[in-house]
Amino acid sequence: MLFELDSKPKAGLSFRNLLLLVLWVMIWQGSFLAHSPIQISTWIPTPNGINMIEELSVVFLIVLAMERTLTEDYSLRRSYFNSPLLFLAAAVFISWVRGCIVNQRFAIVLEVHDLPEWPIAFLLINNAFRDAEEGPKLFAVIFLTMLPKAFESLWTLLFPSGAETSWGIVQSWRDGYFLDVAIIGAMVMVHYSGVKLKRLKWFLYAAFPVAEAILILGFRRAAILASVASSVAMLVTLPRSMRRRQWGLIGMVVGGFIVVALITNPIAVAERFMGVIQPAGEGSAYIRLLELPNVLQNIWRHPIFGVPFGVPWTTYYRMPFSAVYTTLGTHTSYLYWPLRMGIFGAIAFLWLYGSMCKAAILNFRFRRNAEDFFFGQISIQMMVAYFASSFFGLMYADGLVYVLSIMMVAFQLQSKTVLGTANLAEIAFWRSMRAGKIVSQLPLGLRLQNLIRESRVSRRLGIVSHARVEVS
Repeated sequence: MLFELDSKPKAGLSFRNLLLLVLWVMIWQGSFLAHSPIQISTWIPTPNGINMIEELSVVFLIVLAMERTLTEDYSLRRSYFNSPLLFLAAAVFISWVRGCIVNQRFAIVLEVHDLPEWPIAFLLINNAFRDAEEGPKLFAVIFLTMLPKAFESLWTLLFPSGAETSWGIVQSWRDGYFLDVAIIGAMVMVHYSGVKLKRLKWFLYAAFPVAEAILILGFRRAAILASVASSVAMLVTLPRSMRRRQWGLIGMVVGGFIVVALITNPIAVAERFMGVIQPAGEGSAYIRLLELPNVLQNIWRHPIFGVPFGVPWTTYYRMPFSAVYTTLGTHTSYLYWPLRMGIFGAIAFLWLYGSMCKAAILNFRFRRNAEDFFFGQISIQMMVAYFASSFFGLMYADGLVYVLSIMMVAFQLQSKTVLGTANLAEIAFWRSMRAGKIVSQLPLGLRLQNLIRESRVSRRLGIVSHARVEVS
């Protein structure tokens, strides 16, 4: 591995290492730019409607089943994230069924291709990695995606395959997020004072300028803004003693982007970024701007269940005749969930991502050493970059549900190391943050059961006391 926290690192190819290898290959497969020699789909065609990530997830399941057979462990692990994921699955299923009823036909909607896979992906990864010491390895799996993405970007730059490269050498929201994580990791590593992550430190330092160059050459505006937003957010999340140094890192990040843009293709970069403030000059940004009032009106008129999957939303306001308007809600994650699943989609969004933020913040708040500091801070900044990118993209697509599942399991295992439990429902968030120590609480389900039981007991006592008064 890239780094080991154990004093005696394990070597050799085992089922553990094989699972990590398959997982690593799986999350960076698939790209809008074809003909990459390291993409499996370049050499092996995939069936229509099925991508390589889904095929590799079957391979992952087979390897996991073989390991579980040898260890005779067939148990399924419960998780703090199961409840919001099941709620999301129910909201997606209801919206899809309503779409089938409206269209009077049974169909698999490509628009909803990724979201239903999230609970399945989490179930696989959550049951594959259960030991607390595997948490850092899952973070390493995400960091190491820099290697294939750097190679693919260089390959596309040297051997362009068509006119689509005019949009840049990286065209995936997922790939842009991978590069963001590398930049953020390098910034957090500057504040890291330990020695156990020495190899990871130099890897991220080397990846920092490469990631910035790829984002500029790939015209990934959302990813660039997300990395800058994360660097600014560190002024709040870092201890006060580290904030002066962070100001220098912010200047380094912004200055690095500017220098790369001036050296490479400043005119093309300026034209792409002008599409943010002058969308009329760019078809994609202009159509999204015109879609915005229509999407908001659809959400307003369908607040409970939303517009079903597979059913085009209504254009209440004028759209250009030549515009092929999307069904994706102006490519904004915050609008897509309530657009397609109504109030239930909004609840699922807040519940699921709120649970991830709770884990990240508590892990950092109760850190005990330099390694806990790094993994806690990188967890918070990964969420900050994700939320910033969600303003400009559908951050569940492009196989990101598998990346998010890895993050959730990594946060969970880190909680097991730092907090002593992976079930954060047992920890009162606000009381723990204020008190500076872990304050336990009963899970919501048990609290409701106790409340109902107490109400029944009090009702019975009230009836008995009333009967005694009548007798007297």
